[in-house]
Amino acid sequence: MESPDYILDPEGEIIIALKFANPVFVPCEEGRPHKDNSEVVSKELLQRWMAMAIDAGILEEKYKKLTISPLGDEDEDDKEAASERESGIWGIGGPPVDILPSSLLTEVERAARRSARQAWQKLLLGEEDEAGTETGTETGTETGAEAVVCFQASAKHLMAASTYFRALLTCGMEEGIQFQREGTVRVSAEYWDEEALLYVLMIIHCLHHELPEKVDLEMLAKVCVVADYYDVGDAVRFAARPWIAKLDPQVPEDRYREALLWLWVGVFFRMPGVFKAASLTLIKEGKEDMPPLGLPIPKPIVDEINARRVKAIWELMSHVYGVQNDYLSGERGCSFECSAILYGALTKNLCMYGLRESDFRPPFPHRSYTYLVHVIDRFRLPRWYDPRSSKYLCWQYCEHECHDAHFWELRAGRCFEEEGMELKEFIEMD
Repeated sequence: MESPDYILDPEGEIIIALKFANPVFVPCEEGRPHKDNSEVVSKELLQRWMAMAIDAGILEEKYKKLTISPLGDEDEDDKEAASERESGIWGIGGPPVDILPSSLLTEVERAARRSARQAWQKLLLGEEDEAGTETGTETGTETGAEAVVCFQASAKHLMAASTYFRALLTCGMEEGIQFQREGTVRVSAEYWDEEALLYVLMIIHCLHHELPEKVDLEMLAKVCVVADYYDVGDAVRFAARPWIAKLDPQVPEDRYREALLWLWVGVFFRMPGVFKAASLTLIKEGKEDMPPLGLPIPKPIVDEINARRVKAIWELMSHVYGVQNDYLSGERGCSFECSAILYGALTKNLCMYGLRESDFRPPFPHRSYTYLVHVIDRFRLPRWYDPRSSKYLCWQYCEHECHDAHFWELRAGRCFEEEGMELKEFIEMD
C-alpha cells in the first residue's frame, strides 16, 4: 500500500486519492461594475470642470477648445482606451501616465499613451515568462504531473457512516470487487478542498479531538459540500455545531457571495433564521439568475430566489412606469407644463440608465433590486421657475414647487414587502 499523506487509521484498508485538490470555491464575481449609461459623465459638467481646471492652471489652454463627444460614438480602440481606469501609478521605471482620463486627451496623446502602455506590458510579460522558465527548471517534475493527496481510512468506519462508501464497497462495483478480493482498495476523489475532506474523514473516524476549534465560513461551507456528497450529513451536523457557535451570525446585507455561503450553511444545518436572512440578501442583491456555483442547494430553492428577485424588480419598475404614464396622461402634475416637464425628465433619466420599459425585460441581467433603488434616488430633477406676484414687486420668478416636482411618488413605490424565505417550505425539518 502506498504511503499516505494523512493517516486516519493506521490499519485502514482504504486509500482515498484526491486529485485536483483545492480548486476555486464558489467563483462568484462581487462588485462587478455595471456597464451602462450612468457611467458616462455629463458633457455639461465635464466642460464646466475643464473650465475651472484651466482657470486654476491644472489644464493647459489647448483643452478649452477640445471637442467632447460621448464615449459611445468612438471606435472600439478609442472606446477601450477611454473606459480604462487610470490609476496614475506604474511603479518605479514605468512609463509616465497622465492623471487625466483618456477621454480628455487628443488623438495623438491617446495613441502615445496606448503605445507606451503596450510596450511596458510586453516588457513585464517577458520578465514573467523568463521567471516562469527558471522556476520550472528548478522545480523539475513538480510542475509536470498533478499532485495527488492520499488519505488512509478505515473501511468499517466509512461504511458505517456513509451510504456512498457502503454502496461503493459492497454493491459489486469495481472498487468493491477489488476490496472483497484483496482486502484493500484505492478510491479516487476529485476537486475537493484538502482540509475539508480531512475534517470530514476525521469526523467519520471519531477523531473530534483533532479538529480545529473554529473555522471560517468558507471552510465550513466546503465541509458541508463534502459531507453532502458522501452522505454523512448527520455526523457532520453533530460534530460541527461548535464551529457555528463561533462564527459571526450576522448575515451580510450587501455581500452576495457571503450570503450565498450562509444560505448553503443554513440549508445543510437546518437553520431557518440564517436561511431566511440569506435568502433575503440574495433576492435584493442578485444581479442575475442565481447560479449553483458548485453548491448542492436544492433546485426549488434556487428557482424561488430567482422568481422573487424578478418579481421585486418588476414591481419596483412597474411603479416607475406607472408614474411616467400618469405624467403623460396629465393625471399627475399641477399643470400642463408641470406634467410635460416631469414626463420628459423622467423619460430622459430612464434612457440615461438604460431602463426604458421597452428595453427592460426579465430576467433583468446585471441589475439588482438594491442597485435600481439607488439609481432612482439619483434621478436628476428638473428645475424651472414660475412668475408670481409678491407683496413688494409686481412679478417675480420663483422656483416651481409642487408635490410631483421632486419625484416623491417614485420613492413611494419601493415598499419592499419581501421578508425572506421559510426553510420549512423546502426541506423537512427535524
